[in-house]
Amino acid sequence: TLPNTLAWRIIYTTQGPDGAAAVASGVVTIADSAKGTLPVISWANGTKGVTSQCALSMAANPYDDGPARARETMLADGWAIVATDYIGLGTAGPHPYLIPAAEANAVLDATLAARQLQDLGSHGVQLGDSSVVWGHSQGGHAALATAESALDYAPDLDILGVAAMAPATDLPNLAESVADTSAGNIISSYIAYSWNQLYPALGIEKRLTARSRMAVNQLSQNCFSGTGALTGLAQSSQLFEPIFTPAELDGQLHAVLLRNSSVMPVDYPVFIAQGAEDSLALSSTQREFFKRSCTSDVHAGYLEYAGLDHMPLVGTGSALNEDLVAYTRSLLDGIPDFPEDATLCKK
Repeated sequence: TLPNTLAWRIIYTTQGPDGAAAVASGVVTIADSAKGTLPVISWANGTKGVTSQCALSMAANPYDDGPARARETMLADGWAIVATDYIGLGTAGPHPYLIPAAEANAVLDATLAARQLQDLGSHGVQLGDSSVVWGHSQGGHAALATAESALDYAPDLDILGVAAMAPATDLPNLAESVADTSAGNIISSYIAYSWNQLYPALGIEKRLTARSRMAVNQLSQNCFSGTGALTGLAQSSQLFEPIFTPAELDGQLHAVLLRNSSVMPVDYPVFIAQGAEDSLALSSTQREFFKRSCTSDVHAGYLEYAGLDHMPLVGTGSALNEDLVAYTRSLLDGIPDFPEDATLCKK
């Protein structure tokens, strides 16, 4: 656990992408000094992998992902953090990687399940109805999806707003833009491995070249953290062709990537934070997503952070930490306060 905190691993039921019952795991964290009714940060973590051993809750340091300074500030302020592993990480798979409905269900059901954790009562704590959804990368994709479905799926929760950090929004563009990079090959391998199981009609495995098929089988077994990430990047750098050919990205796969892309929620305030030098979730893609999503019924803010790549955006030195804390506190006060430099889209 983090210093001065208490944490529990939970196992809970949720729904998969087809609506069938599934089991997921996660982590609940509070400050050891917390008392009373706590608002909740519903944390959607970034890409960790697509096999069961890659669960955040089973990692040596489950808190190495995301805006650590902001998270520690919120815990000290008397918030709880509920982090899902998603389906298939820490539990039986397959993991529905970048499939929004399943991600959203996992986030919402983790928050609901955490309220039933009996140990909280022995510490003089209960989790309240109020929740703010945070997510980075895959988790940003999940956070936007969570806000899109929350009113229908979990009406007992009072979602106050969303912070999506470098979210994977436009999946066709993402798949195309990272096709020739080492990290992109890993992401593409995760998509291929997961979606081959979840969308058998696509016949993804049969469409891959022999070399790409071998790479998917190898890369998908690495977790995208710690030594697993280093191993994966080293292996990926030896692949001299993309996992998905341009023809595949223009075919049936394109339609499914498009279908699983993000939609801007209209029911809650949304803060999208983006590193200006992000080499994975490109800032040009995010600006276009925000621009086309900025309609009269959207209340959102968008801010790029100069000089920051994908992971440094949520790093210790990033100004995002202070902005995220201020924005989240403002949601609890009922008056969303976006960073001063943010581009606003206000209904």
